[in-house]
Amino acid sequence: MRYQALATIPSPLSLGRRCVLLDVSRSGFYAWRGRPASRRAQTNRRLVAEMQVIHREVDRTYGSPRMAPELVGRGLPCGRHRAARLMRAHGIRAKQARRFRVTTDSQHGLGVAPNRLDRQFTARAPNGVWMGDVTYVPTAEGWCYLAVLLDAFSRRVVGWALDTHSRPRCRSRRWSKRWRAGTPRQACSTTPIAASSTPARRTRRCSTATASRPA
Repeated sequence: MRYQALATIPSPLSLGRRCVLLDVSRSGFYAWRGRPASRRAQTNRRLVAEMQVIHREVDRTYGSPRMAPELVGRGLPCGRHRAARLMRAHGIRAKQARRFRVTTDSQHGLGVAPNRLDRQFTARAPNGVWMGDVTYVPTAEGWCYLAVLLDAFSRRVVGWALDTHSRPRCRSRRWSKRWRAGTPRQACSTTPIAASSTPARRTRRCSTATASRPA
């Protein structure tokens, strides 16, 4: 390890001074540098090279528990602890799976909104059917929730809202934004796409407000 440090760590000090500080001789260092790598060191280099290939092939999904048997299957005997040590020393890390974030609240006593469209996402005229949904977007500052309304006839975005939560205030804000922007105030059926998990009270509140706008 001391000879390895002399060879790899840059320093403004002379070689002789560094040998004195590390309590090794210059002749020993030159002998170590000219000596061929040990059999174990050569094996480790082959293992690391193959680990890097596997790491790319599996898109960084293997940790040491899966890397070790994969190496054995390719004809390179390696135990789990050795694989973990080599991976750690050479910066080979499995990427962390994102934690599943639950965004649908199905534990409520409210009625479920009816599926009025029955998967017929078309309309015969503009502003006859609006369809909405909410999705979440990862950002550098945390999760944001995007609520969007589409006109089923033109597929045009007629309203949207972006917020840091998915409470009803974010969802219903889509309607009022578009009304202020000048959408024709005719009776219109609004149907959340995720109707099976949308409480009927929320949908009814938004639909009633929309239908109350006369043509």
